[in-house]
Amino acid sequence: ANTLTVSAGGAAITGNSTITGTLGVTSDVTLGSTTAVATLLNAFTGTAGTDTAFKLNHTGSGFAAADLLLDVQEGGASKLSVAQSGATTIANTLTVSAGGAAITGNSTVTGTLGVTSNVTLGSTTVTGTLLNLFTGTGGTDTAFILNHTGSGFVAGTDLLLAVQEGGVSKLSVRADGATTVATTLTVAPGGASITGNSTIT
Repeated sequence: ANTLTVSAGGAAITGNSTITGTLGVTSDVTLGSTTAVATLLNAFTGTAGTDTAFKLNHTGSGFAAADLLLDVQEGGASKLSVAQSGATTIANTLTVSAGGAAITGNSTVTGTLGVTSNVTLGSTTVTGTLLNLFTGTGGTDTAFILNHTGSGFVAGTDLLLAVQEGGVSKLSVRADGATTVATTLTVAPGGASITGNSTIT
């Protein structure tokens, strides 16, 4: 009718158990074994509103922003963690199988960012900007490199770069380096140094 207290030795429970109310645990909870998968199962079938299957809620006080609410580990090594501030750290690849990712705020990618489709910058009312904060080394530096590493491009026809407005090319660079400008080319200071035969129409 009231509280069951096991003062020492713990409790071995065989079979399915149902707990109505809150289960308070003051130490670790071990799920599964060396040969059995550990599963947390929620059979909640949902309501007509917005439901949550599992909730991890830390109610203690004094946590700093860098303290962890969740730390998923393998052999003591962190693989995924969520800080009190909400900052999430993933030890390896993040895969989003459908729907993409909506990221608000400045982001830093250390290493190579691989994109297999289009990258959209800005919106109908916001300018899209590629920004490089590289301050230079004292030698000859390059802020941006566009490098096509695939094979099979035809030098005389295939394009390395096509700058377009509404699908219409305004500037293009072919695989052989030939560059086409749709309208006026303006060189403000220093003039232009042209090697080879030139045709002006």
